[in-house]
Amino acid sequence: MMMKMTNRLAAVPTNDVMNTPACVTIGPSPAKIMVMAMITSIGTTAVASMLVVFVGFLATPWVLSHAGIIIACTAALVGCYWVMAVSVAIIYARPRVVIGPVGFDTQGILGNRWRRWSDIEGGFAVVRVGLQPTVAYRLTRAFKDSARIQPIASLAKQGHDEGILFCGELTMGAREIADVLNQWKQRVRGPTSAQQEKP
Repeated sequence: MMMKMTNRLAAVPTNDVMNTPACVTIGPSPAKIMVMAMITSIGTTAVASMLVVFVGFLATPWVLSHAGIIIACTAALVGCYWVMAVSVAIIYARPRVVIGPVGFDTQGILGNRWRRWSDIEGGFAVVRVGLQPTVAYRLTRAFKDSARIQPIASLAKQGHDEGILFCGELTMGAREIADVLNQWKQRVRGPTSAQQEKP
């Protein structure tokens, strides 16, 4: 498990408010990412093979005659993505979640999104998006209206607005991350504020 204390979050230049003492960083797990890469690559290649055969027999014989090339290109594209993902995890320590007194910052491979504790309504919960466990949360109505944020469709069906979708790639599991976020939110805002919020 990689959970470290840091005094400066140099990788988040746009979020200076997060550069405060005693921030917690939950970093990536290259081993988990590689396992996901193998499973995803095998699954995607298998699905692509079935689609090529199906389309080739029923609609376009050209697809069937070039099945090898199509499948190989699909596997290569998926492989390139995961090679990039593992490289970014090792070199840049992404994806990761940075938790501090002001709020939390979810930093993906390409971008980041941070939320203040005051933007969150209620606590953090673990839900599933497909087969992937996700830490989900609700935003306050005032924040959603002011920032014009549209809830993530797959989470809105479960009563949430946003979530940390890459929990499976981190050193901590979704349940542990949700517990840490809930503890920080309650500690920063105080038990009175936490009790007044909806569960």
